[in-house]
Amino acid sequence: MSTMHIQEKLVEDFLKVANIAGISLTPREIEIEILSAPHCQPPRLPTGKKAIYVFSAAELCLKVGKAGPNSNPRFTSQHYNPKSSRSNLAKSILRSKPLLKSKIDTPRHVEIDQLSEENIKSWIETNSTRYHFFIDSKHDDLTLSLFEAFVQCRLKPLFEGQ
Repeated sequence: MSTMHIQEKLVEDFLKVANIAGISLTPREIEIEILSAPHCQPPRLPTGKKAIYVFSAAELCLKVGKAGPNSNPRFTSQHYNPKSSRSNLAKSILRSKPLLKSKIDTPRHVEIDQLSEENIKSWIETNSTRYHFFIDSKHDDLTLSLFEAFVQCRLKPLFEGQ
């Protein structure tokens, strides 16, 4: 199954959940963006949009999050710097290297052992794919939260709530 196919299926299934919740949302209102590894250019949250973002590596979902129009740093840069916020992907990886090693069955094991605050950003950029689901900011925060929870339930990210 291709990455785009997985993303399209997530959107298709979320639209059913949204409909059940009484949320009016059409497929055209959800834009998908993929930043394949390596993704060295920081992403930007488009003006007037909210987003669900996903970090994945070696077919493993690492993190799912959400960003609104006032949280561009969260979307753009915080997950790459372990000191940038209370909770972020970089900090979770550094704290749980043995867990990550046990889930990724590739030669990256040696790399994971050598991760540090100095090289975690580069490792994330080199080894993870990001994908985004953008919706218009006119949709309320509850819609974004429902979308995030749906994607988290479906993908079961390794570093959720850390």
